[in-house]
Amino acid sequence: LQKSILASLYWAEGSKSGAGLKFANTDPDVHRLFITLLRKCFRPDESKFRVHGYVHYYHPIKECKKFWAELLKIPQTQFWKVYIKKRSTSKRFRRNFMGICFVYHSDSKLRKEIMELAHQLHSHYK
Repeated sequence: LQKSILASLYWAEGSKSGAGLKFANTDPDVHRLFITLLRKCFRPDESKFRVHGYVHYYHPIKECKKFWAELLKIPQTQFWKVYIKKRSTSKRFRRNFMGICFVYHSDSKLRKEIMELAHQLHSHYK
């Protein structure tokens, strides 16, 4: 069941190609569920995690990094530079979220295994 949930989450919000595992979302609860299931089901090498933030100009970068580091239990030393989106005058902004968080893990075999599970789910429920 846990692997099925993980595969479904990754199928919806993860990268389907390229090297390694790449998962992105703005919802902290989705990230918490994803990273918890990933750790329970596969026990990935923790040193291979990287985190990349994408925030608007008005977000406090230090607070965002601290928030995601604590939530994901990944040290800030494994974070890449935060991308700051330029100001837009035509869009409304949500000030109550901590940007988009991208979680990377350099294990391509892990991504392939999770995607195979997603494809098995799809085939089962056709």
